[in-house]
This record gives sequence, structure tokens and C-alpha cells, in this order.
Amino acid sequence: MPNINNYVAKYKNISFRRRGLTPLDIMAVNELSYVALGEVVSEEFDFKKACRIKDILYYYMEHENELKTNNILFPAKRVKLLKLMASSRRYADVQLCGCKEDIDYLKERQFCATVIKVPGIKTFISFRGTDDNVISWKEDFKMSYMSKIPAQKLACKYLEEALDNLSGSFILTGHSKGGNLAIYSAANTNEAFRGRIEGIYTYDAPGVHTSVLESEGYKAIRSKVVAYVPEDTVVGALLEKDVETVVVKSKLFGVMQHIVYNWQIKGHDLQKLKSRTTGSILFERALKQWMCNYSEEELKIICDVAFDLFADINVISFMDFKDEFYKKVSDLIKAATAVDKKNSKLVVEALSDLIKIYISLAGENFKGRIPSFSPDKDPIKFITEKIPETIGNLEWVDFIKSKLSFASNTQTDEKKGPVQ
Repeated sequence: MPNINNYVAKYKNISFRRRGLTPLDIMAVNELSYVALGEVVSEEFDFKKACRIKDILYYYMEHENELKTNNILFPAKRVKLLKLMASSRRYADVQLCGCKEDIDYLKERQFCATVIKVPGIKTFISFRGTDDNVISWKEDFKMSYMSKIPAQKLACKYLEEALDNLSGSFILTGHSKGGNLAIYSAANTNEAFRGRIEGIYTYDAPGVHTSVLESEGYKAIRSKVVAYVPEDTVVGALLEKDVETVVVKSKLFGVMQHIVYNWQIKGHDLQKLKSRTTGSILFERALKQWMCNYSEEELKIICDVAFDLFADINVISFMDFKDEFYKKVSDLIKAATAVDKKNSKLVVEALSDLIKIYISLAGENFKGRIPSFSPDKDPIKFITEKIPETIGNLEWVDFIKSKLSFASNTQTDEKKGPVQ
């Protein structure tokens, strides 16, 4: 099952003059936003000071021991893509500049964007998605109850600075939260700048707040949006969308399909399907129904309580769990037991409510195929009573850890073969 790396490997020495820009080239260029490091890419919007992909690779190789521990920015398959692009004829002249990164733990924001130019073809503004910092994920959750998050404000400022300093037209791209930032910034810029945006490509990105959908700016750029989601998407089912998504055949399931290297390709494009999985659709329905049951203030409390637990045990990055995994999990559980009773009750009830809604919707969809469930039952007990009592907590932690490793560390590379 070929992926983006197989495509780049096959066509790496075929110039854009011989074979024009394809949807897979755009996705490959977007992946560069994750490896565009401020230590290598100039923050100035000036292509005279731009670097090449090979410069990023050289820096990575010099600092490999340090950088390869970050499985969010530098997973093995992205490093492979970086090496393929850096050694290719097709991408050899790609230039990067205008790298702006802003991570502020106190103000709870994470932002990074880069301008990427394929000379003579197109210029892209690529917004990086969520990294491995806990604060980044908290900011993502805030999008569920805030009409504007800090990263969106920075995205608007970045887009206007880029368009003000550079000439010509642009394509905006973004994976995960980066896709949301691309749409949000385009919808909130002025009319003249919007006219210079040719298209907006998003990859398993959450939708936007309803207030954005209703804005005139969004309506002006709506037709330019191409939104890709994997068939069993979780992230792409969040918030609101009113554009038709392009569903992509993918390996694995659920949140693990968020990784674009699990997306399947066909020829010079992603392999498309007619619809998402039933599980993905049910998750979206359950989440939207659940959110309607809580006020913005209650959602804020749920967010603060859940994510502040990580701060309580001095975890800044999810990569911190790599060392002393069992101790970190144990500390997290202890921190949860110390939460204020009123807030703790709200979080537990909210989780219980979400599970009830999902089971209820699933029951409607799969009548006769799953055990009957009464809304009066405790949903957590309903699930856990199906688990054999012989399985202890430690075994469950081992199971979770093995799944995390499977998702990020131990996946084997795709077999090399011709693009179908």
C-alpha cells in the first residue's frame, strides 16, 4: 500500500517542467512546515535569504541525537521524506523563508508557519499543526468554546505580514490545527489579500467556530478550500465544516489515521473513498450532541482541569512520558484524585455523559449487534464489566504503552514499489 514517500521516491528525479504540480506534491510541501526550524530557516520574508531543503537535512543530521527523540516533528517516515526531497531533482530548488515560531506556556499558545516556494511553479504559506507540547493540545481544545484562540490571532498577523512583504499569489496549507489556522487567517484578512490566495489545502484539520462560518470573509474563501480527511477521522470531525471533504483511504484506525503517512495514494493523487466510516460519523454526532449540553464556562473548566493535571506533575511535552512512563502515569492518577471535588464531579459527569451519548447513538445504528444499554446505567461500568477481571491495571498500562509505541516508534516503512 503506497504512501506519500513512495510517490516522492518514484518521481524525485522528474522535474516540475516534465510533470506538473500534483496534489501529492502539495501534501509533501506541507510536511516541510514540521521540519522548518528557526535555527535554519530565516524569519525574514525575503527569498534572497532563503534556505533549501538540504540545509534542513544537514542541520538535522548534525543534531540527530537530539531531534530524533521528538516523534511529533521528526518521526521516522517524515525524516525519510526529508531525505528523499533533499536528494531529489524535483524538489532541489525549493526555498524556505519567513519561519515564525511562537510557543508561550503562560499565554497557552503554540504557533509556527513558513513560506515555501517552488520556483516557477507556486508559493505556499504552510501552517504547522499541533506539536508534542501539552499546551498545544490544550489550545486545540479551546477551539471548542472560544471563537478565537491565540494561535489564530498570530496566524492572521503572519498572513498579512507575508502578503505585505511578498508579491504574487499563494496557496495556503496546513495539517491538523495548521489547516484551521490557514482557513481562519484567510477568512479574516482584507479583500485585496484574499484575492491573492489561490487555494487552501487542509489535511485532517478540525473545522472552525460557527461564528467563522457566518462571516463574510469565510464565505469569500469557502470555494477555495480543499479539505482532506482519512476515512476514520477523529480530528477532522471536530468543530464545524460546510465544505465537502475529500475522504482518503487509510491504514490503521481512529486517531492513528491522523498521520498522513498512513494515507494511501493512487497514481498522482490520494486514494479517495465515497464516505467516512460509520464510527467516525458517530463520533462526530456524539461530540456535537455532548457539547450542546455544556456552557462555554463549563467546557473551559473541563479543559483547565484536564490539562492542568499535566502541569501538576511537571509534564510539558507528551514526550516526557518516554522516560519513567509508569511513574508519570501513577503521578497523573494521584493528581487527578486531588482535584477540587466540584470540578472533579463535573469532569467525571461530562465523560460519563459523552460515553452515554456515543453508546446510545451506536445502539441506534447497530440494533441487535451490541449489548443493550439503558441510559440509567453507569456507562463506565457498562464497558469495564465486559473486561475479564484477570486483567490488572499494570497490564492495561503495558497495553496502552505498546499501542503508543506502535503508533509512533515501531511502524515499519512501506515496501518500496511502483505507484499504482
